[in-house]
Amino acid sequence: MRLPYISDREFDNTDFFAHIGQQGDHFITRLKLSRVSNERKTVLTPKGKVSKKIVYQKLVDKSFTNKVIYSIEKLNIKGKLYKNVDCSLEWETLLIAEKSYQVVRISLFCENKALFKHPMLLLTNKEITNSEKAKVVYKGYLLRFKIEVVFKFLKQNLGWEDFQVRNFETIKNLLAIAFFLVGYFKELEEELKAHPLALFLCNLAKSKGKITIFFLLQGLTKLVHFQEVEQWKIEYNITNEDIDLLMQQIKKNKGDLGSL
Repeated sequence: MRLPYISDREFDNTDFFAHIGQQGDHFITRLKLSRVSNERKTVLTPKGKVSKKIVYQKLVDKSFTNKVIYSIEKLNIKGKLYKNVDCSLEWETLLIAEKSYQVVRISLFCENKALFKHPMLLLTNKEITNSEKAKVVYKGYLLRFKIEVVFKFLKQNLGWEDFQVRNFETIKNLLAIAFFLVGYFKELEEELKAHPLALFLCNLAKSKGKITIFFLLQGLTKLVHFQEVEQWKIEYNITNEDIDLLMQQIKKNKGDLGSL
């Protein structure tokens, strides 16, 4: 089995590419805009003569060997929905340190206007022989954003490096649910809207009836925090009456605490 490594521009590194290849695995890495192609660029001297200086064209500027344009019916970018987006997909071979890779360049247009200032450049050691395989590389990289959503949720709401929940099975279940919700929310959105557990989680997050990935994760956060409190009550033999008394004291001394 080959493992896929999906990485951002900080991993645009020749040694990294070679290392993953030596492991026998695949990678898809977003390249920096400064990455150059294998085609030399003609440079003229101040006197108009061809310079002997060797300069290569940047991948963002050159013409690619292969190109296809296909339509995306709906595309959500940072909360904004675009309809009938044209995706320009280009690909060709790129030699880096005498090793052969495939580079894919992606540009998105809506009503003939570019959605981003610069195209996206992806490098892979996967074989690309047609447009469908080039699409697989692009879609593979986009999966990275789903993973980032889960990491952000775990870090901000639950403490990625310092889980308050100490039960290993609980932590595993929590991770599995978070990845499942983010990974398959679009595919299961209609079913989740009618599922009692999804409704329960979103109600915990005070969603006012909305079923979204944000409220599902927020509800999951509250559920885990509730479990933490229940464990704390058992560990220190705290009763509901003790908590009620504590809350009454806090309300009574609220003014004094606010003046501190």
